[in-house]
Amino acid sequence: MLLREEHVGVQSHEPGFLYSVVFSDGDFFPDEAGARQCAKFHKFAITARAFVDTPKYMEFEERVADVARDIVQRLQGVPDWEDGWTVAEPEELTLKPLKPLKHRPRL
Repeated sequence: MLLREEHVGVQSHEPGFLYSVVFSDGDFFPDEAGARQCAKFHKFAITARAFVDTPKYMEFEERVADVARDIVQRLQGVPDWEDGWTVAEPEELTLKPLKPLKHRPRL
C-alpha cells in the first residue's frame, strides 16, 4: 500500500490508503506505522465481558462509528486499480526489542 500511495503521489501529511487503529500501546509498531495518523482506542483496551455493561462502552461504540465514517470518506478518494502497480512481497518482520520490566510481577 505504501508503494501505491507513492505511485499516485499521496503526500506524507495527507491521509493515505492505510487506516491504523491502536488498541493497546503501539510501542512495537514499525516506525513507518507509528508516524501515521491513527485512531486511538487505548482507553477501551478492556477485555472483560462486563465492559459492554459500562457507560464507557457507549463511547467505544461511538468511536467505532467515527472510524467507519472516516473510512467511508477516505474510500471516495481511492484510485481505480492499475495493472502496472508493483506487487511487493512483505519483508521479514523484525520486532522492536522488549523493554525490561521495572518490577517483577507477583503471583
